[in-house]
Amino acid sequence: MPVDVTQLGHPRQDMLIVAAAGPLANLLMSLLWAACMQAGLGMLLQHLTAGSVMVYTGAAGVFINAAIMMLNLLPIPPLDGGRILIGLLPDSFGRRLARIEPWGLPVLLGLILTGLLARLLWPLMVIGMAAATWLADIPVDVLTGALRALLG
Repeated sequence: MPVDVTQLGHPRQDMLIVAAAGPLANLLMSLLWAACMQAGLGMLLQHLTAGSVMVYTGAAGVFINAAIMMLNLLPIPPLDGGRILIGLLPDSFGRRLARIEPWGLPVLLGLILTGLLARLLWPLMVIGMAAATWLADIPVDVLTGALRALLG
């Protein structure tokens, strides 16, 4: 999402906060979907169909939000991770990194086409999904079983 930095009071610090908002929102949504899974697990004995729908829907939500969060956290401008890194680095290094922003999407496309993005992203997604299910007190095998059923 484009942000007009001229509207920010403290551009470096404020942009860091704006950039962190996206991945943080995905983390919170992942936790909410994990809670949906937890509620579905609690319903399985009384309402098998409704409980199953909640578990599968929750698993899909955890998976999708973990993928989006980890993709956005890659340290490639214009992704949020790149903007966060720019805000954390000393000015001279941050400006150098900011100059590669026009090349960020072609680099990302190259990572996708070579298959490197999937190899890079998958371990990070597993960590994100494991954290969400752990916080919701859901056994990891419940998530993996639901994802296997959904993804075939």
